Amino acid sequence: MSVFCSIFIFLYAILVLTGIASCKKPPLNRAEVPVGALLPLTGRDSLYGREALRGLEIALKQINLDRAVYNLKPIRLVIRDTQSKEGETSVVVRDLIYRQGVRALIGEPDSGRSMEAAPIAERSGIPFISPAATNDRLTKLGKYIFRTCFENSQQARAMAKFAQDAGFMRVAILIDPSHEYSSNLGQAFETEFQRRSGAVVTRQNISDCRDFSPQLRSIQEAKPDLLVLPLLHVEGAIAARNIRALGLKIPILGGDGWDTPDLVAWTDVIEGCYFITHFPPETEDFHSRRFAQNYQTLFGTSGTALSALAHDALLVLGEALRNTEKPAKIRENLLGIRDFPVATGMFSFSRDRNPRKHVFVTRVEKGKFVPCAIITN
Repeated sequence: MSVFCSIFIFLYAILVLTGIASCKKPPLNRAEVPVGALLPLTGRDSLYGREALRGLEIALKQINLDRAVYNLKPIRLVIRDTQSKEGETSVVVRDLIYRQGVRALIGEPDSGRSMEAAPIAERSGIPFISPAATNDRLTKLGKYIFRTCFENSQQARAMAKFAQDAGFMRVAILIDPSHEYSSNLGQAFETEFQRRSGAVVTRQNISDCRDFSPQLRSIQEAKPDLLVLPLLHVEGAIAARNIRALGLKIPILGGDGWDTPDLVAWTDVIEGCYFITHFPPETEDFHSRRFAQNYQTLFGTSGTALSALAHDALLVLGEALRNTEKPAKIRENLLGIRDFPVATGMFSFSRDRNPRKHVFVTRVEKGKFVPCAIITN
């Protein structure tokens, strides 16, 4: 053997031992089907991550009981924390796909971080389902990208229809342009409301939710009959508090970013406000009630829209995993799901991998979330 060959073999052995030359994934437990979940369990969005995780836990119990009956391998959730950070999300997704060998992914609730993760999943051919990323662009990132929530365009159409049906024809909009959710939903609502012949009497931008007196004065002078706040729940509640402090008693409509249990801490300023939700707090539907009862039993409180959406994401994925573990076949099965019963209603994927579903409008009354409208569009 030549000296060159000996050196080559020695160097290659070092590379294999350090994992650099080997592209093989670590050994998997062949008795389980690994599914990845990337969630913001720490950081500024940890509340949303915890809610989603609870929904996943409920769904996992249900799925694995069902799989045991049919002698199928149980699903194992491999959970990773994105720390509510955009850059961390890419690291987490690569770990789940290339080191953990997951067959599919339950994505981030946040649109921005889901849109960071989705191209990696798409290039790897791994089905990716976001429970709550509403940005319309998400599912356009690839044929393996799905979601269980409605997108902002559908939400905006529902908000515009509700406003019109309720007799509100002169609206003001307050938007935070630094947050893509706010600007995306606000613009979509404005376009749809004007298409319906409604008048947007003023649109104001904010950059600091603690002090935006000039914008509020402009809203006050425009004399709208409805104020639309496409903001997350904390920013929306702060805006509502400042608006009420000015003596403005006009009705307020928020988006699905308001839908969290923490909103009740602001009941003194959001009483009478409306917001959009994916999951009604009270329903006669068997599957919705079962989810709500399981959530109450396990966690001692009512389930949330986000926990229901995460629950549904894993349920539809479990259905797609019934007869295969191959990612391409899982994707095909997901596209074939029609009228599948989940917590948020009968579920079907459209050809663009978005669900077609009802949008619910909730009103805050005496500190409780009371359903007041169902919008089908």
